[in-house]
Amino acid sequence: MKNGYWAGMTLLFCLRNNYKDTFSRVQARVLGTLMGSILAATLIDYWHTPLFLVCGFILSGYIAFTFSYSLISKSYFVFTFFVTLMVVFMLSSLGISQTGVATHRLEATALGGAFALFAILMTRLFTRRQIVRNSSSG
Repeated sequence: MKNGYWAGMTLLFCLRNNYKDTFSRVQARVLGTLMGSILAATLIDYWHTPLFLVCGFILSGYIAFTFSYSLISKSYFVFTFFVTLMVVFMLSSLGISQTGVATHRLEATALGGAFALFAILMTRLFTRRQIVRNSSSG
C-alpha cells in the first residue's frame, strides 16, 4: 500500500483501552479523513494555484497545530479533518496529485482503523476467555 504508514499511525492513535472508545476514535478518524480529503480535493480542483496550495497548507496546519490539544480531547473528527487538509495541501503543493494523496490517505486510514477494531475485539475475546477459564478453575 502506498503511504502505508498512515495505517500504522491510525492503529496507534485509535487503539484505546476499551471497545467503545476505540470504535469512537476510529469512526472520528475515518470520517475526518474522508471529509478533509473530499474538501481539499474539491478546493484544489477549482483553485489549483501555488499560492492557494501554500496558503491552504499554512492555514490548515496552523489550525491543526495551534488547537491540537483542545481538538484531540474535544473533537477528534475536527482535528483529523484539519490534519488531512494540511497533508493534502502540502503534498499537492509539491506536485503530487491531490486525488492520489487523498485516496491513499483514506485507504490507509480505513485499514488502520479496521486493524484497531480487530485488535480491540480480539483483546476482548481473549480477556473474556481468560476470565471464564479462571472462574471455572477457581
